[in-house]
Amino acid sequence: SPLAIGEAYRTIVRNCADVCLCGGFESKVNPMGLIRQDLLNRLTRAHNDCPACAVRPFDVKRSGTAVAEGGSVLTLESLESAQRRNAKIYGELVGVGASFGTVDFVRPEEDGHALAVAIERALADAKIDAGSVDLVVGFGCGTREHDQAEAKAIHQALGDVRVVSIKGQTGMMGAGTGALDATVALLAISENFIPGTVNCDEVDPACPIQVVRKTTDEKVNTVVTLSYSLNGGQIGALVFKRYEGEGS
Repeated sequence: SPLAIGEAYRTIVRNCADVCLCGGFESKVNPMGLIRQDLLNRLTRAHNDCPACAVRPFDVKRSGTAVAEGGSVLTLESLESAQRRNAKIYGELVGVGASFGTVDFVRPEEDGHALAVAIERALADAKIDAGSVDLVVGFGCGTREHDQAEAKAIHQALGDVRVVSIKGQTGMMGAGTGALDATVALLAISENFIPGTVNCDEVDPACPIQVVRKTTDEKVNTVVTLSYSLNGGQIGALVFKRYEGEGS
């Protein structure tokens, strides 16, 4: 879905559209989808007595993910279009980055290099430096390999930035994940809060990032989202900023 949002962004920038509805959804809670993820050893078998505790992004005791169904759709439009209809502006999409990288069909690069490239390209597109980023809404699906690679990538591209993941609340929604993460980023900007990362009781030392574990009321101006496919290596990063225009 970040790639779909990025394409909508480019379409508006090219002046080929004023408004785009963009986002993503994927149906994963079905026998074939569940069997596939189980055979790939991605599903956690822990916490059957407490499903809400199962997905543990970046936690030292994480043991896998849980699939879910859901998604989000954003209304992306030019500033002129939003102003004409007096729309509430949650934030600006200012940068899009994409890359591709995987060891094989199911495993990420251990050092997270391709993930870092996507972030760096998004920052370059937005014409901002890494130090300007207040928050990352990360993928953080709870599998050991993917969380570790992602954390290394975020550290490489952005340094000691704060990171949150909402997979502890929602589970892993496949193609819907990136659109929902983008929605979280925009709400964090517009509503002045940082959501806590549920079930991350102790950050894994192998994940060199600053995980936000408790929800706080705080103003954030620039948020990066990072999302990727667990199969095939597609990666997308988006940069959102607070809209500082008249009447904002």
